[in-house]
Amino acid sequence: MKIKLMDEKLYKYLINEKEESCRVHSVFIHACNLFTSRGLWLTLVSENRWLPPNGVKLNHNKDLRECFPQGEHIRFSIIDQKIKLLDLKLSTSNKKKKETRENKRVKLEYMKTYLALEGKGEAVGKAVLPGNIQASFRCLERALEENSLGKIQTAARGLIGFGSGLTPSMDDYLTGRILMWKAWMMHCSAPMEEDYSKVIEEAARGRTTIPSEWMIRFAGEGRCSEEILHFLHTFFRKSTGAAFDEAFREVLKIGSTSGEDLIYGMCSEGSRLLKRYEGGSSEWD
Repeated sequence: MKIKLMDEKLYKYLINEKEESCRVHSVFIHACNLFTSRGLWLTLVSENRWLPPNGVKLNHNKDLRECFPQGEHIRFSIIDQKIKLLDLKLSTSNKKKKETRENKRVKLEYMKTYLALEGKGEAVGKAVLPGNIQASFRCLERALEENSLGKIQTAARGLIGFGSGLTPSMDDYLTGRILMWKAWMMHCSAPMEEDYSKVIEEAARGRTTIPSEWMIRFAGEGRCSEEILHFLHTFFRKSTGAAFDEAFREVLKIGSTSGEDLIYGMCSEGSRLLKRYEGGSSEWD
């Protein structure tokens, strides 16, 4: 197994191990999810795909379903390979390159408009949601405004696991909110709110899919996939409209509706923080 690129944190975790025993959890044409014997989640992706947290990019584009049959046990080693590493953790932008409040507002409104006009009907932003989910949505907004961790956790329990797919829509939405919150707190000088990612992680435990639990856990650590990281960089750093739009559309390509649900969560959280800490005016509700 020849490796082209690897998540730096995963590399540091595995470098002292001669070999890791893994079981194939789920496999697709260009992605394969593995569980190590020690319970660590990692993802193999093809050469032409973005790198995810705890990810390994291979140096080919073969159909991974033919390489790694579902449920199979494999041996994984990085010893004696020259591997390029990528840090997938959020970081603070250079102060001179920080985006202005007004341009952040414009970017958020662009995201909102796109979702309203082009969004898929089954995604969180457009789907007709059951009454209990709508109620949990409202509870979450109130809890975030109050910065009440207990209430945030209660509201999250009502949302976690709703939707279909490997990562349910509501989990993607909450992940988007967590990532936007963490990035915003790094870039603004406003008083710090309490980090609510851990209570959402606790709310997700045992209530959703394993991939989704790990996705939320990674977000809580300030880690995300390569294309999401790039998008957040273009949001918080000065960028041209074309560069921002290109990064935005790369996130929208994730999964069936996952990218759109992530963006909806980021837009909701970004608008809340803009109004709360920077005096911005956004029509997003």
